[in-house]
Order: sequence, then C-alpha cells, then structure tokens
Amino acid sequence: FNDIEYHQSVPAKYRHTLLKKYSNHAFSIKYFMNRGLEKVCYPAATSRRVHRPRLAFFALSGLLFFFVFQRAIVSGNEAAAFSTVRSSKSSAPFSLFATLTFTDIQYKEQFLRDIAPLADYIRHHEPDTISYNVLLSDQDPLKVLIMERYKDKDNAFLNVHRGSAPFQEFRPRLKAMQDAGRVEVDGSSYLDSTVGFSDRSAVEG
Repeated sequence: FNDIEYHQSVPAKYRHTLLKKYSNHAFSIKYFMNRGLEKVCYPAATSRRVHRPRLAFFALSGLLFFFVFQRAIVSGNEAAAFSTVRSSKSSAPFSLFATLTFTDIQYKEQFLRDIAPLADYIRHHEPDTISYNVLLSDQDPLKVLIMERYKDKDNAFLNVHRGSAPFQEFRPRLKAMQDAGRVEVDGSSYLDSTVGFSDRSAVEG
C-alpha cells in the first residue's frame, strides 16, 4: 500500500483512513487505482446520501409550488363564479312585502295619509320602481300590506328609492309610530325566479 500512501492525489489527512479501510482488501492496489482513488478518498464528493436531502428539498419545493399554483387557479375560478352569481342576483328584479298591524284604526288612517305623497312621488319620479301598492286587508281592518317591486335591489331600491327626499321624510314618521307601539311591521324581500308574471300589459305587449 505504499503506492497508495504516497500517491500524489491523496491528501495526507485521508491516507490513514484509506489504509485502515483497505489494508486487508483481497484485491491489488491497481484495483483501487483503476476504480479511482478520488472516489475512495473523497466520499463527501460522491456519496449519494449527501445529495438525497437536496433532492428531497427540491422535490418538496416543486410539489409545494404546484399545490399553491393549483390552489390559486381554483380560488380565482371560484371568485369569478361567485362574482357572476352575485352580479346576476343583484341585477334581478327585487320585491319587498311589508305587513303593518296597527293598534287602532286612527293610526292606520294617519299612516295612509303619510304614505300617499311618497307613493305619488314614486309613480312620477322613479321609473325603475315597477310597482308600489298599498293594500288593505279584507279580513282585518287594522292590517295593511305594502307591495314594492323594483328593477333591481342595489340601484333602484337602495340608491334611488331609499335615497329620495320623500322617503327620507316619510320613514321617521313610521319609525315614530313603531317606537310608540302603535304599529308592528313585519317584512320579507324576494328576488325574481323568472316563473310567472306580474304585469299582464307587458306580457300582452
């Protein structure tokens, strides 16, 4: 093993390890020379175990990137779909039904006087309000039903109707009657299902 010990390509710090590891090897020194002393003496440069953590790291990084990218695409599609559904719902005709139950007939009559100017204003100044009806119950003289129908909820109802001056003047009067316990208001809102009709003249036209 003298040839190995004094081989120029083997640093001194590796010679002892090499001699100790292969001193009883049955093959000749030429075997190690042919296989490459560098591969024997520098395991850190050729060992697959050293590179396995790197490979695992790159593999996990690739999988993580793929997962994040895939999730971003799915989230984008879901957001687009939700936005489309929300937009279609907000642009559908919007209806509001409010039932008012008064404690005395005089309060019902006062309410009818208060709401009349508002209904007249809506008729002439809110073209996107499809209908606005105040109905009297034929079974209970203290009940009134208001049926409101708008072209859409966001603009025609929330912006134009509720933002008008006549509505801003009428609403506090009704609120005062509620606070005084003279009327109970129960309401529900709906969006069109496109089944049926509400205006026969529009259907016939």
